[in-house]
Amino acid sequence: MPHEPSTPEPVPATDDPVAGTDTTAPSSPSSATANGAVTRVPLIALCVTEITSWGILYYAFPVLAPDINHDTGWSTGAITAAFSAALVLAALGGIPSGERSTGTAPGCS
Repeated sequence: MPHEPSTPEPVPATDDPVAGTDTTAPSSPSSATANGAVTRVPLIALCVTEITSWGILYYAFPVLAPDINHDTGWSTGAITAAFSAALVLAALGGIPSGERSTGTAPGCS
């Protein structure tokens, strides 16, 4: 007799007063529909948002650099260096900020 794969047991919900104690949580942290099927809509929305925001950031900088140069009197090199330094500081600050918000270091579970 062939062995049929078993369905995973539902994970009990936490004692969250909003969710109630008689509900069950999805077995994964992804979004699930009423029938238990996983939807990728939040992931797709995040991808589109990230691509759009980074695209706006990078394409807007060279367009706005002449105006910044005119308004501040800074050279284009100084403006570009400041923009680059801001990106490096944001990258370096993202790791400790993430550790503080999640309590774990990158790559640790």
